Amino acid sequence: MDEVTEKISEGAHSVQAQCQKYFDLIEGGICIVPADGTERIVFANQKAAALYGCEDAEDFLHAFSSDYRNLVEEADYKPLSELAGDHPEHFLLSFHYRTKEWHFRKAEGVGSLKDTPFGKAYVLLLFSAEQISSDLKGQDFTGVLGMHDFFQEALRQAKERLSLPAVRALCPVSLDLTNFKEYN
Repeated sequence: MDEVTEKISEGAHSVQAQCQKYFDLIEGGICIVPADGTERIVFANQKAAALYGCEDAEDFLHAFSSDYRNLVEEADYKPLSELAGDHPEHFLLSFHYRTKEWHFRKAEGVGSLKDTPFGKAYVLLLFSAEQISSDLKGQDFTGVLGMHDFFQEALRQAKERLSLPAVRALCPVSLDLTNFKEYN
């Protein structure tokens, strides 16, 4: 390695160490992907590594060949430039993925195009759907019953109404809206 390349490498390592220190304070996985069309991951924090079942960021980058495309199940993959579209300052991420041990999971998050120490890049904030669900469990933000409580109340009312002469049959209906939080 020549002297110039060595200094660049040291500088990049220093930037990554600084980013690691601060991004590990954030709840959620952070990945930085330069907006140069390669979708090469240049940075990942410890929580991104943990989402994918990796020991640390280095293991994560190695296991997924530092490539965003390898983080997303093929059926859900869209280039980051396409996801960002006309609103690169804030775009939604929702995809299935497999961990290093090949466990199937779902991720949700947001991305934005920012000026970073790595140049113009997509900064991705990722959470597992299980983590989001766990964090929201038991919290009532809307006053609307949760799924379990809703079905309990529906069952109670159905039993009560069956005794009425006008009700001859009940027809339960259930809707599962994907990404309902977007509507909220």
